[in-house]
Amino acid sequence: MNYILNYEDLQVGDIILQSGHKLHSKAIKKYTKSNFSHAMICVTNMSIVHAEKEGIFSLNPQRLLVENITDLKVLRLKKELKDKDLKNLEYFLRDKIGSVYSVKEAISVIKNNRTDDDYNKFQFCSRLVAQAYEYINCQIVDNVNFCSPADIENSTLFREVENIIRKSEKKDIDFALTPNVIKENQKSMYDWLNKTRDLAYERYKFNISKINDVDMFLHKYPSEDITVSNYMINSGYLENYKIEVSNNLHMHDKELFISKFIDPDNIMFAIYQEFKIIPEPTERHITNYINAKENYQNTFFEFYKIQMNLYKALLSVSMSKYITLYEVYLELFRTGIKDEGDIIIYLQYHLEKLKEMEIEKYNKT
Repeated sequence: MNYILNYEDLQVGDIILQSGHKLHSKAIKKYTKSNFSHAMICVTNMSIVHAEKEGIFSLNPQRLLVENITDLKVLRLKKELKDKDLKNLEYFLRDKIGSVYSVKEAISVIKNNRTDDDYNKFQFCSRLVAQAYEYINCQIVDNVNFCSPADIENSTLFREVENIIRKSEKKDIDFALTPNVIKENQKSMYDWLNKTRDLAYERYKFNISKINDVDMFLHKYPSEDITVSNYMINSGYLENYKIEVSNNLHMHDKELFISKFIDPDNIMFAIYQEFKIIPEPTERHITNYINAKENYQNTFFEFYKIQMNLYKALLSVSMSKYITLYEVYLELFRTGIKDEGDIIIYLQYHLEKLKEMEIEKYNKT
C-alpha cells in the first residue's frame, strides 16, 4: 500500500472518497462516471464513520492505505460549521452505528428518478454522509436518500483539501498490520446485534435497525434480557479492548514508553501526540458508563450491568494511559526537560476526574 491520509489534518465533517475495486464498486463507478465508489465522513481526525457491507462502523484513518494517490479524495465544506452543528453531526453518525447496510440500495443509485417513496431504513455509504449533513440542515445533494459518491464529489458546497494524501512509510504499514481492535469490535458487535435482530423479529415482529433500538426492545420485552446479554458475552464483544492494550503496551508502562522513543525531545513530542488522542474516546466512555449505570439502577437488566462493567474497564485503560504519560513526564522533568505547554496540569485534571469516579488503573495481568 503506497498512500495514506495525513490524518492529523482531517477535520470534523470532512468527506473522504475512495475508489473501490469490488464488483458493485466497479458498477457504481461505471454508471456514475466517477473514480469513486465509497464515501466516508470524519467525526474526529482519528475516527471516520462509514457504511460498508458489514454495516455502519468507525474506521481509524491510520488503517486507510491505498495503492494510488488518486484512490482517495478529501472534501471539506466551504462554510465553517458551528460547534453545535459539529456535535450534532457526530451524534447523528454515532447513533447510526450498528445500522443495516444494503448492497441493493447502494446499487440503486445508478437508477434515475428514485423518490423518497422508495426509501427504507437500510443504509449505504453516500446516503449516510448526505443524511448526516441533512441532519444539521445542510442539503449537500439534490436527492439525499438516493445519491452516489459522484453526486457528493460534484456538490458545489465543498472544496477539495489539497496535500492531505501522502506516501506511506514503513511505520504506517507496520501499524496497519497490527490486530485491528475496531474491526474485531465490529465483527463481534454485529454478531450479537444480528442475533438480537433475528430474535426480536421472529418472536415479536419488532424491527431493530440500529444498536440503540435494542434498548427499546428490552424495555418492551424485558424477559429477553438474559438472552440478549448472553449473545453479547458469547460474541467476544466485551474482550476486544484488550487487543488495543496488547498493541500499545508502552502506553501502560513508563519504562517501555521511554525505551520506545529514547530521545527526550521525541519522548516529549510523543506525550503530546498521545495526549491529543486519549481525551475524546475517554469522554465518550464516561458518558456511556454514566448512562449504563443509570439504566441499570432503573431496570436491573443484566444487559446494562454488562455495559457498565465494559465502560468501567475502558476507563481503567484510559486511567492507565494517563498515569504512564504523567510518570514519563515527571521522569523527563527530573532530567531537566521543560514543558512550556503545561501538559502536567491537564494530565492531573484528567486523572483527578477519573479518580472521582472511582476508576482504578488497568491491570494487565
